[in-house]
Amino acid sequence: MAELFGPMKEGIAIQIQDMEPNVFKALLSFVYTDLMPEMEVEGEAEEGEGRADEVMWLQHLLAAADRYDLQRLKSMCEERLWGHIDMSSVTFYPWSSCSAPLPRAEGDLPGVPQSSVCCRLGTGHGDK
Repeated sequence: MAELFGPMKEGIAIQIQDMEPNVFKALLSFVYTDLMPEMEVEGEAEEGEGRADEVMWLQHLLAAADRYDLQRLKSMCEERLWGHIDMSSVTFYPWSSCSAPLPRAEGDLPGVPQSSVCCRLGTGHGDK
């Protein structure tokens, strides 16, 4: 955190590792405005592709918010990510191949057998 908020001297450059430039720009936007930044869209993207890009961007922004302990931004990212969870974004696996079963009550997911309770979040576009 000190690399961003510590004392600065003129002419000194700071290298931020393991972060996409658009994510860092969004992080700085939040620091200066305290508002949820909007994802920058490059070119024309199909609706489904744009959704997948936003999910990926939000996941990276959430990781950056965690890295710099920006709790409010983390909460905002989590809330937006929750909005992307639906039946098309969850992959179900047979119980026998599950390494991390998710507890759930009977009837939580209508039409999904109780034995298929292991799932993971994806983009909804055939993630494996």
